[in-house]
Amino acid sequence: SEAVSDFRRFINESMETAAGAAINKMAAEDMGNQNEAWVHSIASDLEAIHAERLTGIDQLEDLLRRTEEDRKQRVEEMLAVFSEKLLGVAHVSPGEVERWVDLETVKANQTNVDNRKAAEDLVSRLRVQSLERHKTRRTEWAEGMLRWRQFRHRYAVSVVKTRIASEEFVHPGELKDVFTRVRATQREVYAERVRLLQVLFSLTAENVTSLKARTQQEAIASLNDKAQEAYDNYFAELKRIKDGLHER
Repeated sequence: SEAVSDFRRFINESMETAAGAAINKMAAEDMGNQNEAWVHSIASDLEAIHAERLTGIDQLEDLLRRTEEDRKQRVEEMLAVFSEKLLGVAHVSPGEVERWVDLETVKANQTNVDNRKAAEDLVSRLRVQSLERHKTRRTEWAEGMLRWRQFRHRYAVSVVKTRIASEEFVHPGELKDVFTRVRATQREVYAERVRLLQVLFSLTAENVTSLKARTQQEAIASLNDKAQEAYDNYFAELKRIKDGLHER
């Protein structure tokens, strides 16, 4: 029927085209710059297409069922009308009309049963076909996932190589100077922190006072504040150097 033909086109053309387009994205040479969420989004697209296809099959099954029910009802109505007309013919007996109606009813019921079996067979084959197509697409997606991992690895290596070849690593003089000063500051802060702690630990129960304890606590807090300020300045300097390298 026209409905079945339209649905076959829906399966074979529209939906397969959509599934093929989703899979073809994973054949692109530049897909290495895509993240893993992008790869899984394609799998989600394939699942959505499969679900839509199954929904279409369910709708076709319902259409065939309603079509057959409507056909059966119309045949019964036609037989009832025709039997009444036959009974109006003088030379036809009621028994003959009844036998004829019974015979036609049996034929109509058999046709209905055959049509239902054909519809069930069609729907079953469409579901199997849909499942097989989906399995094929999932296999293609899994293969695409492996290709993506290969491309992703190559892309990551390319990014690292490009950065290594950049001014940031070719001429790292300014960076070395900053890191040298950072190390010196860390050593100075560590030495001063050890000295303050030694003074704090040297206080005994006999000579400790709240003023001495508070003085040491404030000295440690001041040292931490100065160290943090120095580190913030270093980070700002590193950012300035990095931004300047990218602008070259």
